[in-house]
Amino acid sequence: MMLTIYFYIAATVLFSLNTILCLDLCNTKELIRRNITSYRYKNEPIQECGCSNRNECVKKCCAVGYNIQMRECVWNGTTNFTLPIYKQNISVSNFTPVNYLVGVLKHCDFFPRRPRLDLEDVFYLQENLNLFLPFDDKYLRPESFCLDFTNEDGLIAISCIREPPPWNSAVSMKINFVGMYVHLVKLQ
Repeated sequence: MMLTIYFYIAATVLFSLNTILCLDLCNTKELIRRNITSYRYKNEPIQECGCSNRNECVKKCCAVGYNIQMRECVWNGTTNFTLPIYKQNISVSNFTPVNYLVGVLKHCDFFPRRPRLDLEDVFYLQENLNLFLPFDDKYLRPESFCLDFTNEDGLIAISCIREPPPWNSAVSMKINFVGMYVHLVKLQ
């Protein structure tokens, strides 16, 4: 009985914190109306902005109208988010996503790829929304990276250090963590 109560309390607190403290990153007009000029991206969950299939949507690190700078997303004054599309490393067209995911990776350790600073970081967004890394001669799946602009480096990709597990595994890892925490509390 005690274990059930602890689990219920822990799950309720986690759910409440996520629903109360989160910004609606899909609604740029509301963010502007509320005068939110910056926010810490690690505090915000990945949000689906009209995207019903995660593998068919571009993931923008920050909300539309915001650029990534250090540990924050900062208002840039424009809602333009146009990306170049390639076939391997040959430019094909430009793409302005209407439906997208927004948020920095939550399920893996990550690092920025800055092509202007390091040629080993060069990447190309493909028509199937995978990211081609010519230096590594590999492709990253959409859940392994997010794209955004910075004032200093232009378009960058934030990518997982290694390929993450499928999306459902990340959810089950969080549930396992809560379960382990509840178990430890019961042991005390």
